[in-house]
Order: sequence, then structure tokens, then C-alpha cells
Amino acid sequence: WLKRMILDLKLCPWAHLPMSSGGLEIRVEGSQEEDAVFDAVMEEARKLAANAAVGEDGRFLGRSLSTLVVAPMALSAFEEEYLPMKERIEDAIDEDDDLCLAVQLVTFHPRYRF
Repeated sequence: WLKRMILDLKLCPWAHLPMSSGGLEIRVEGSQEEDAVFDAVMEEARKLAANAAVGEDGRFLGRSLSTLVVAPMALSAFEEEYLPMKERIEDAIDEDDDLCLAVQLVTFHPRYRF
């Protein structure tokens, strides 16, 4: 799915580097609870921010460039669940000085249209 939908359709221009360099982490959050999904995304965002070191040559020094958090059991209702959660996560990242400088949120949902 990731290769066919995200890479081949070029839905995310930032996806190729982490995929080709082994810098992509994938976390599956199996809970149906919205708070569990929020906590999982924020935990992964903090890990990314902590690993966001760049060397003198401008090359990334951290372990992962991107993390894909998959929540197959949650947020199925697009307007009622997914969009409010997306906004909640964006607000939390924007309010955290360390995260807002190091992390960019990109979201996908089966009902999302570009």
C-alpha cells in the first residue's frame, strides 16, 4: 500500500528519501480509542524530534526520518473523528517549541481527497 499509493502516486514528496534510505519507522496503533492514537502519534513525534540532529555536512544523523503511525481500528468517521484528531495533533505540535521546529505532520485517510 505504501509503495503503490504514496510513492507511485507521488502523494507525499517527502516519502521517497525515508523509504529508500531505511529511515522509515512504521507503528501500528491497534486501539479504537482516540486518546491512544493521539498518544501514539505524539510519542513518535517526540522520538523524531529527539533524533533530528544534523551533522556539519547537513546530513541527517538520527535513526529515522519519518514515522508512519497506522490506526486501522480508529478514526474511521472522516469528519467526526479524523479531522478533529488531525487538528488536535497539529495544535499539540504547534504548541511545543521542540516539535514545531523538527516535525511536520502529514496525514492520510481513505476518504481524504486531494
